Amino acid sequence: MLFLFATWRGYGFKKEYLDIDSTHYIDYQLQKLNWQRKIITLFTPVYSLLLWLILVMYTIEVTKKGSAEFRYSALIVTSIYIFGVTFWAQFKKKKKQLARIDELLTELKNMQKELS
Repeated sequence: MLFLFATWRGYGFKKEYLDIDSTHYIDYQLQKLNWQRKIITLFTPVYSLLLWLILVMYTIEVTKKGSAEFRYSALIVTSIYIFGVTFWAQFKKKKKQLARIDELLTELKNMQKELS
């Protein structure tokens, strides 16, 4: 639930009023982009770790009556899957997202300087 709130906060759903100064709107968008950067770099790895922990506890509970070999193989497969997806997303998807966020931040800061 906390991750959902943090992600929702990163989106800029705000009514646009034409009488508000443009620098205020740019500041608002800069805050949102910085928040999205924080979500990608900090909250997503924590979320993945918590998800792994929950799945490990669930796997231990479900495989309690199974053999030790089955239990350990289930834990290993679950761990490899969660960490594999996390690392793949980190190196493929998140790098592109962070690069795009950095481009937008630079463009908005330049626009802010021009308006000042």
